[in-house]
Amino acid sequence: MRISSVGSRRLRLDVSSIVVLVLLVLAQPAGAVAPRASPAFQTTRTFELGTGRATRTFTLRERDGVILVNRLTVSHGVRAFVDARIPGLAGARVSSWTSRNDPSLVCRRRGAFDVCTQSEEWCPMPQAVWHFRLIKISGPAGPVRFDYVVATPPAQG
Repeated sequence: MRISSVGSRRLRLDVSSIVVLVLLVLAQPAGAVAPRASPAFQTTRTFELGTGRATRTFTLRERDGVILVNRLTVSHGVRAFVDARIPGLAGARVSSWTSRNDPSLVCRRRGAFDVCTQSEEWCPMPQAVWHFRLIKISGPAGPVRFDYVVATPPAQG
């Protein structure tokens, strides 16, 4: 398939690009908002982790706003969680298993993966560098993807 762009340039999209796009859309929870990406802000980190326990620490620069997406995607059977912090100011958490004590955490099976999304209260957050600690407690080897988006909340109609 060819798509015309500005001027005489043309972009070629191969079937694998379309498949990846469709899979990303399907991995979104129902009613999820897809905020615009900004090159200055990173919202996703993926780690290839071995079998068993593993820990990773990392940072993401986020804009000011509210937490719109706090999602962890793991191979089925992995038990992992991510703690998010603006040191001395705010924090959030998401895990790959549900609990009766946390009804705002929803996990769904998507093929070979579990996609867990933690709903967050829309408290205003400043632009900041967030500090994250991912802890994989157990489970098979594979990718662990973390999506975290802070942005202006969508207009409510």
